[in-house]
Amino acid sequence: MVLVLNKKMKIKKKMLGRNKNADLPDLADMYALSYGVIDKLPKKYMGYTKNLLVRIENFPDEVTLQNLSLNDKYELLGLYRGVPIPFKSPKSLKSQADFICLYRGPIIRYARDNSENIPDLIQKVMIHEIGHHFGLRENDLDFIEA
Repeated sequence: MVLVLNKKMKIKKKMLGRNKNADLPDLADMYALSYGVIDKLPKKYMGYTKNLLVRIENFPDEVTLQNLSLNDKYELLGLYRGVPIPFKSPKSLKSQADFICLYRGPIIRYARDNSENIPDLIQKVMIHEIGHHFGLRENDLDFIEA
C-alpha cells in the first residue's frame, strides 16, 4: 500500500500488490510521505530545501546511537545530518547536500504506543528535522512545538 498525501494532508491508500492486509508503511511509503512534507513547505523555503535529501532506515546504527548517547534503538525517530544553513558558506549552499534520516521501526512503535497517525507523526518529525536544517536548536524546537 502506498499512502499518498492529497492537498489537505489526507491519506489515500493505493495498493501495490504487496500484503493487502498490512497497515504499516514500507520504505517507499515513508519516502512518499516525507518528501510530501518538503513539497508542502511555503515557497519561500523551497530554495533552501532543494538539496535536502531524505533517507529512510529501519533503525539507527550503533555508531549513531553511541554518538547521541542513546541506549535504545527505539529512542530516535529522525536525525538531521549536515551543516545548518546559517553556518554554511555561500558556495556550499548550492553544492553540499544535507539529509534527514527517518527511522521506520521507532516511528511505527511510537505511533502505536501513543495512538498517533503515522503520516501525522512523519510530518512532525520532518518539520522538526527541517528546523535543524534552518539552524534551530533542540530547545528552540521544543519551544515552538509546545
